[in-house]
Order: sequence, then structure tokens, then C-alpha cells
Amino acid sequence: MYIYNYKAYRGKAIIQGEILGETKEEIVTYLREHALTPIYITKKKRYRKQKGTNKELALFFKEWSALLMAGIPVDSSLPLLYAYRKRTSHLVLQQLERDVTGGKSISEAMRKSQWFPSFASALVHIGEESGTLAEQMHILATWFLQQASYRKKLLYSLVYPCFVLCLSLLFFFIAMFWILPAFSSLFTSLSIPIPLLTHIMLQMGVFFKTYIGWIGGFFLLLILFFYGYAKTTKGKEQKARFLFRCFWFRNLYTLRWTQALSYLLRAGYILSEALRQAAYVTDNEEAERQVLDMAMQVERGEPFGEVVQKSDFNRGFIVQLITIGMGSGKLPTSLEQIATLLAKESQGQIEKLTVWLAPVCILLSGLLTACLVASIIFPLFAGITHIF
Repeated sequence: MYIYNYKAYRGKAIIQGEILGETKEEIVTYLREHALTPIYITKKKRYRKQKGTNKELALFFKEWSALLMAGIPVDSSLPLLYAYRKRTSHLVLQQLERDVTGGKSISEAMRKSQWFPSFASALVHIGEESGTLAEQMHILATWFLQQASYRKKLLYSLVYPCFVLCLSLLFFFIAMFWILPAFSSLFTSLSIPIPLLTHIMLQMGVFFKTYIGWIGGFFLLLILFFYGYAKTTKGKEQKARFLFRCFWFRNLYTLRWTQALSYLLRAGYILSEALRQAAYVTDNEEAERQVLDMAMQVERGEPFGEVVQKSDFNRGFIVQLITIGMGSGKLPTSLEQIATLLAKESQGQIEKLTVWLAPVCILLSGLLTACLVASIIFPLFAGITHIF
């Protein structure tokens, strides 16, 4: 699929913009169907499919749900949704409207675009079949809003400590490069003996000043190497395994698939198929693989509680609640309880991280500043002692 630039007449007005399509003929047909007379159409570049962010998806489903609940038909609501959006989402939703008006179901058009997670298209498909499309979209809006909120809280907890540490490191290197050498010349001219700490700091400054190009080049190459390796298949697998082994991230992946699974089961999916759809919301290849393995085991007839117990998602309260849910016939409720508990636990972990990280960064900043001040104060005291 390609991005095309077009210019066309609508009556006496001239309209121009961008549109997705395979061929110029397809674009011409679409424009004429919308009462536009093409002036020119040029191919710009190949369109690279990408997934929407949690924030974009939450806003989209919230607005669409509100329009449908207000009684606006699907084909009339889509143009209202993409009219004022940024370029990428505008193109995707414009193509979605063309597919829907061309005869595809909404879920089929969503799967084709690849902008929506498969979990979203699965719930929309249930909404189309059961006549609860607006309700399913409201559920999706809530879901994506929660995911965006978790990420936002984590980022906000890291901003202040990282800013303080980076600012301190910047001041430290500026002092080593320019401030300390100036004082060193003064101490030498006054025949003031230079203490060991000051001597070490000066030598560090000389070393960094002499080899700054090599050091910068080395770190740049190192960053480029790791960035390139992370893009390879093997690099992606190792990154996914590393993140999955981290307790906080594994909690987050468990929260995602359990909550998605509860929505899918309430919507009418059977357990094995719901697990397959829920696997893709984890956003981690290792977690996805393990959830898909669980789906296969459930399909073979193994009890769901035992399947979870054998997996790396095994935690006492998770297995216990799933077993209770299977026994009572209220598995979606049990899964929601698991997601709620994991959300509270994740929130507590973020708060602990903030509580510990900020003082640690401030302490490191204080130590760096103390070293710099001591490197200047000690020779001054030695000089005063030498004079008197």
C-alpha cells in the first residue's frame, strides 16, 4: 500500500490531501465516489504499517462509542472521527472508512489495517454479531486508557530523578574540564601543594579532555550496535526474555492478558480462543508465546488452573482465584479480581521506585558536588597553612 498526494475540484473549491491506496485507479474511483474531480494524483512513498498508541486508541474508541450511543450510523460516524486527527491515524481511519463502506465488516477492516491490536478487533467482532458495538468500544476505550495510565505513571516517576542526575553529571564534567584546571594554575603559581583528591580530579579532567573524541565515538558506536542488535530477530527475543524475567514487567504482562481474557470471555469467546486473542495484548514476545502455549494446553483438555501453575505466570493467588472461578463458573469475575490486585501491586511498586530513586539520585549528585568542592577547598586550606 502507498501514500498518494492528490488535488481535486469539489465544485469551484480545490481540495488537496493524502490518501492510502494500491493504485492510482483506486484513488480516482474513491475521489469520484465522493463528488471530487481529480486534478492530479502522485505516488509519495510506501506506507509502513504501525500500531496505534494506547492514548490514540483510547481516544478513538471513546469518541466512536459516544457517536454510536448517540444514534449516528457507522458509515456517518467514521468521517467525523478522522477529520481532525494527525497524519498517520487520519490515513488509517480514512482507509478504514473506505473498507467499511466497500462492504467489509468493521472487525475485518480493523484487522487489515494492523493499526488495531487483534484483541480490539475480536471484541468489535463480538459487538457486531451481538448488537453491542457501542458497549464493546466503551470497554476498549477503558482498557487502552488504563494501559496508557500505567506507562505514564512509570515515566513520570523517572523524570525528576533522571533530570537531577543528568544535571549533576553535566556540572561535574564542566567543572573538571574548565573550573579545576583554572584553579590548578593558580595553586601552581602560588606554590601551593595539591592534595591527592584534587590531583585525581585534575588527571581525570586531563584524560577526558585528551580522549573525549575517542570516548564519545566509542559510546556512540556502542549505542548504535545495541540499537541495531535490538532490531534483529535474536535481539528482540533476548530483550523480550530479559523484560519477562523482571518481576515488575511480568506483573504488567499478567495484568494485561488476564484483564483482556475476562473481557473476551464475557463477550462470548471460548477459553482457548480467548487466550489466543489475549496473548497479543501483552506486547512481549516471550509472554505472548507462553499464553499461546497455555491456549494449546487448554484446548487439549488440561484444567486451566493447572496450566497456569505450570507456566511462568504462576503465583499462588492467581492460581487460587482461577481455580475458584473455574469451579464456580465465574472465571471472568476471578480474572478481573486478579487484574485489580496486580494493578494495585504495580502502583505500589511504582510508588516505591519513586520513593527510593529520587533520594539515591540526589545523594549521588551531592557526592559529585562534594568531590568538586573538596578538590578546591582542600588546596586553599593547605595554601593558608603554608603561608602562615
